[in-house]
Amino acid sequence: HVAICLKFLLGSAMIRNSQLVHFEKIDQGRDASTFLLSRVSSGFFTNFDFVFIGTLLSIAVYEALFSLKFRVGIFGVSLFVYLFRLYWKASSVKEERLTVIRELGVQITTRFWSGKETSLFIDKNRIKAVVINEGFRFYNVITYMGFIVEGETQLVNAFEVRCK
Repeated sequence: HVAICLKFLLGSAMIRNSQLVHFEKIDQGRDASTFLLSRVSSGFFTNFDFVFIGTLLSIAVYEALFSLKFRVGIFGVSLFVYLFRLYWKASSVKEERLTVIRELGVQITTRFWSGKETSLFIDKNRIKAVVINEGFRFYNVITYMGFIVEGETQLVNAFEVRCK
C-alpha cells in the first residue's frame, strides 16, 4: 500500500519552492522497495554564492583601499550573513530514502548537504497507520506522508522535503 500511495503522492518529478525534486522507485527484490527523493541542483555552491563572494571581495578591496584602517563594517556583516547561509545550506536536506521491507518495517534515511546521514527504522508491528494528508501554507497546498507509530507522541514524517 505504501508503494501505491507514494507513486500517487509524488509522481516522477515535482517542483517545490522553485527547486526540482526528483523521485525514483528502486526495486530491491520481491519484498523490498526503496523510494528516493532528492533535490536536483547544481551542487552545494550556487550562482548566488559566487556573486555574493565576488561582491564581498569587492567590498573588502574598497574598504582596504579607501580606508586607512580595515574596519569590520559592511564586510564583517556580509561575511557573517554568508557564513550563516553556508551553515543553513549544510544543514538542509539533500536526499531522503524510504525503504519499505514487507515483513520487517520501514527505514527512513536522510542525507544532508554536510554529508551527515541519519536513519530511523520503524518496526512493522509499531506502525498503526500510514497517513497521507494535505496541509495549507498561505496559498500553497503541501502534500505529506507520515506514520502514526505506537509509543510516539507525534506523527513521524516519511520525508522532510515536502511535496507541493
